[in-house]
Amino acid sequence: CIVVTNHADQFQKNQRKLALSVITWIILFAAISLGVLNIQYKTWTSVIALFGLALLCIPIIVLNSYNYYTSSGILLSFIILIVVSISLYDGDGILDPAGILAYPICIICGSLLLGKRFVPFFLFGSIASLFSLVYLERAGFIHPTIHEARFSDLTPIIIVLLVTSLIVWFIINNVEKNLERVKSTNAELYKNYN
Repeated sequence: CIVVTNHADQFQKNQRKLALSVITWIILFAAISLGVLNIQYKTWTSVIALFGLALLCIPIIVLNSYNYYTSSGILLSFIILIVVSISLYDGDGILDPAGILAYPICIICGSLLLGKRFVPFFLFGSIASLFSLVYLERAGFIHPTIHEARFSDLTPIIIVLLVTSLIVWFIINNVEKNLERVKSTNAELYKNYN
């Protein structure tokens, strides 16, 4: 029974490690592409943040290859959240549609990589970042080209983030329960076979 469970756990760890590696490479190339794109808009803070993200992906890939999966996943998610916040700060704040789309992606990727217990952390981090951006805009540190944001503008964004978090939590919960059932069934089959 223990052999089957250990084999299933090792398989799951290897799959998560592979997924983190692939996602980190995708983020690395996306950060470089978006950094090059932002050069034409002369948003230098965003350019530096995006190229910094690309550079930081390299040690994350190395950490992951040495089986520091959880640390790598947390670090990657945290850095993405910071870069998204910096890009919105450098752009149109919470009224920047491309930047706002990054928050649900951050919640989804981080939660899928690290599990359902991290969903509240990613949700809280995203909401805290949004409130900070509105506060900075109201204080005059962000100068959007559209119009000045209000805290009431956060309502639909927070609803979308809550819905995203609940859906992701539900999906991950089902996957984890099904995996436990498979482990249990395999253990019973192994026991009956012996």
